[in-house]
Amino acid sequence: MKKMNKREKKIPIINFLLILLLVISSLYSFSVYKKNKEINNDIHLLEEKLKKEKEISVIYDRSKEFIEKSSIADHGDMLTGQAKEMFEDAIKQKEREGAEDSRSHSILERTDIDHIFAVKTGDNTAKSYAIYKSIYNSNPYATDSMPQQVMTLTMIVDWEKVNGEYKVSDYRINVLKNSLDDYLKSLEK
Repeated sequence: MKKMNKREKKIPIINFLLILLLVISSLYSFSVYKKNKEINNDIHLLEEKLKKEKEISVIYDRSKEFIEKSSIADHGDMLTGQAKEMFEDAIKQKEREGAEDSRSHSILERTDIDHIFAVKTGDNTAKSYAIYKSIYNSNPYATDSMPQQVMTLTMIVDWEKVNGEYKVSDYRINVLKNSLDDYLKSLEK
């Protein structure tokens, strides 16, 4: 058996240390890579959440605009699909009927929005829910005791993204309370 001199012993120790250093640096690189991948995934999730929140904010603003415009029947440009067709048919019907009873329409003074809630239902769809009041300054049955008509309404709106803009594909309005009903009931007594 051949004896190793000091120089021959140093080479394997150096090789061992180099291999150990290589393994340690590889493990460190892998852990940095894994952590970086987790951070990138978190960033992607946050970007998606931010995009969704921005779209919900847009839908909220569009909902406010829609409530105000629909209160004065000026919402045709915000509609799409069947909702647009139904609106256009209603306008044509109104034109065919011609003159109307002047007491059948009050003049809208303002719209007070109590609450709007918007939620994304898909990539290009959303839904909003609202509770609001329409206040009319010219009550057709005006008296000193009831100069205004106040209607509390709910609105549920289905939104669809069309050419990068949210438009109304369907909506439902329900009357929760009408001050005129209360007034007319008081007259019955």
